[in-house]
Amino acid sequence: MTGAMDIVQSVMQLRVPDIGEGVEWYRQVLGRAPDMQPVEGVAEWEILPGSWFQVIEARPDPGRNRVRLGVNNLEHEIERLRETPGLELAEPVVLEGIIVYADGEDPFGNRIGLFQVLD
Repeated sequence: MTGAMDIVQSVMQLRVPDIGEGVEWYRQVLGRAPDMQPVEGVAEWEILPGSWFQVIEARPDPGRNRVRLGVNNLEHEIERLRETPGLELAEPVVLEGIIVYADGEDPFGNRIGLFQVLD
């Protein structure tokens, strides 16, 4: 096998026990309603061109999923999300000259986090 995979899109998927609660919670976190709900029990946000964040109604698998979203200003986003019910982000961890990140969990047991690339 030769050559690199020709990836043109990506999907991140998290499970929630109730799609209504999951959509509302992630609407608060992402700051907007889903771009589409293609079938019952599924909501999708296009977070970058061709990159989809998907929440599905299914039995959560706590501790097995992780999503980290890259942001321009980690400190600003942590402050913005401070009042989001059910979200507790840990203190940021700095890898000097590389990245700073803060991890936590959503109320459904999925591990989520934010990161900022350092110049």
